[in-house]
Amino acid sequence: MGQNKLFLPLGDKTVVGHLIMMLQKKFAQTLVVTDKPALYRHFPVEVISDVIICPEKNSLAGIHAGLLRAHSSYVLVVAGDMPFLRPAVV
Repeated sequence: MGQNKLFLPLGDKTVVGHLIMMLQKKFAQTLVVTDKPALYRHFPVEVISDVIICPEKNSLAGIHAGLLRAHSSYVLVVAGDMPFLRPAVV
């Protein structure tokens, strides 16, 4: 594909922009965990990096970082490329 699919346009926002907006309406805290935090600084969301640095990409390292930073005992983890996640399901 050659580009980050999370930043592809989807209507008036990007793919990840839709997801962030929906999650912020449902939860008191929304985190983005990424190995490229500078790409997400313009979103109105807390951006954090993995705590465990692995030579290969690893979803579990991101989940670990999010759990460490979460303010709640209950956490919903979603992939960034799920813009059609339905609020009623969440």
